[in-house]
Amino acid sequence: MKKSAFLVLLTAAGLVAANASATKLERGRAGLDEIPLAVTNAGKEALSCGATLAHWYSQPIGTVAPGAVMKSSLWLQRETGAVFLLNQLEDRMPVERLWCGKDGQSWVTRSEIPLERRRGETIGTIAVTCEADAERTGCHPG
Repeated sequence: MKKSAFLVLLTAAGLVAANASATKLERGRAGLDEIPLAVTNAGKEALSCGATLAHWYSQPIGTVAPGAVMKSSLWLQRETGAVFLLNQLEDRMPVERLWCGKDGQSWVTRSEIPLERRRGETIGTIAVTCEADAERTGCHPG
């Protein structure tokens, strides 16, 4: 192997190793506080709720039929104030925003659910009541 090719390979291996240690995957509930989420559907349309995990990616949380209550959980890292959704492998997926909207059009008809975060403080149950019509959804505490 030529010396220049060997140096390129060695540099690439070093960058991969450095990047792997910089992007440590956090997994599991250890050290996290549970934040119960309860969404009551007071309307006549089914609702879908979701979370924005990045500026371009969202994750469904659940669907709630008219007259029903959907229950789920978010997870808080109290030291940082970060809020997570956990997937099936319990990967910690940082939550930027929460919403509910008419099933099948949840983003277009969404109503955002406030998610306050304060470093060092716990977050109690997030309970909202939502109702959707053909054009929009309204959610309020309770």
